Amino acid sequence: MATRSAPVIIASVIATVSIGTAVVVATTTPGSAAVPRAAAALPHDDATASPTPVPTVTVTVTPTPTFTATPKPTPKPTLHLTSTIRIRSTNVDVVNLGHGKQIVTAALRRGGRDAGRGVSTCTPGGATFSCKSAYALSGGVLIFRDTVNFSQGKVTGTVTGGSGKYAGAHGTVRGAESSHGGVHITIVYYSNNT
Repeated sequence: MATRSAPVIIASVIATVSIGTAVVVATTTPGSAAVPRAAAALPHDDATASPTPVPTVTVTVTPTPTFTATPKPTPKPTLHLTSTIRIRSTNVDVVNLGHGKQIVTAALRRGGRDAGRGVSTCTPGGATFSCKSAYALSGGVLIFRDTVNFSQGKVTGTVTGGSGKYAGAHGTVRGAESSHGGVHITIVYYSNNT
């Protein structure tokens, strides 16, 4: 018994495939695998028999497009250089405006020298005062919101802006009563003008 083989075109390459008495023929496009779709039995006669045509099925495989995701770039962190002001408020004057509001003014001292003036508008609320404050210092005015807690003798707040070299300033305010009178205040801030 003779086995016949037939050419197979795979990505423009001709090959002969014989599998027992069956021949598989497939055509593919470049970059894809051959997908056999039909098989035909070859005749089982002797080698002198005339060739019998083998039916052929052509299969076209279209490759699936591949998509690549591009990751978003990670934003670069913004570097802020901070400045620290350590100051003491002294000679505090309080003016009652009525309706629970007060204006508080103070002289500001740094290293034993005059450093400017501070003005706050405060609203009492039990043992605490909520204030909007402005400190006129060398180079501009620093503005912040703060809370004065009289039972703890502490001040905490947030820098919200300013003018001059303090324009666009942000930061924190911390303070505590001084044993020498007044309040020691530390302001840590950053500004585009610093």
